[in-house]
Amino acid sequence: MELTVINGASNISKSVIRSLTAGGKYSKVRMLDFRPYRQSVYGLQRELASSGITIEKRQTTNASDLALAMEGSEHCVYFPHDYVTMSSDKNNFLIATAKLAKKQGITNFTACHPIEHDLAYTEHESKCWVQLRREAELAAMEANPDMALLTTDLVFGSDPSYMFSYMEQAVAAGGIVNGFHRDCKFAPIHVSDVARGVSHCLNNGLPGRFMLQGDKDGNKHYSAKELLAMIERSANKNSMSEGNALV
Repeated sequence: MELTVINGASNISKSVIRSLTAGGKYSKVRMLDFRPYRQSVYGLQRELASSGITIEKRQTTNASDLALAMEGSEHCVYFPHDYVTMSSDKNNFLIATAKLAKKQGITNFTACHPIEHDLAYTEHESKCWVQLRREAELAAMEANPDMALLTTDLVFGSDPSYMFSYMEQAVAAGGIVNGFHRDCKFAPIHVSDVARGVSHCLNNGLPGRFMLQGDKDGNKHYSAKELLAMIERSANKNSMSEGNALV
């Protein structure tokens, strides 16, 4: 069976692809992305090839490319791209993809939307980015009621992700943006749990909007400062969480 992954070259996408293909259900991955021809994708391609799984890379730079590349998909997963310049708006991208999946009759379509607390912002005069994101998710569900939409908390794992990778780089450099997400609370979830959620929706045709969070410690939520302190301890550093950046 073939798995189609939209924005499949992103960090979290590649980790989920590893998990979804590990069980032998999928023998081919159709990867759609703005920049599928990058080093990390070739590395994943070589890794999966050793297990007999092929990756077909499709460059999708506009709506026509995306529509053509999605045609004939049976199991299709959407992830947000991780580009910050010269790319389409993530909210509009989600809505457009949901509409295309509905138009093309893709019955097993799941959108996985990790919460992007990686310095997200909006230029809207009266609405914060969280509100705009929620409106986009609701618009996507309205356009395609048969889809599954998984909104995840921060994703972590052995491979790079979004915010955690940024924090790791900041710890290594010894500095971070002043007041970095001071008031935010998180319940991080492991990428393997995200993959299980995606797999469950794809295999069972489960429509609806769901939230994926980690709750190992009784659904304990951690502040950005606490998460940063954990990363610093693992790196044997303790400067930022104790003072300068997050007080």
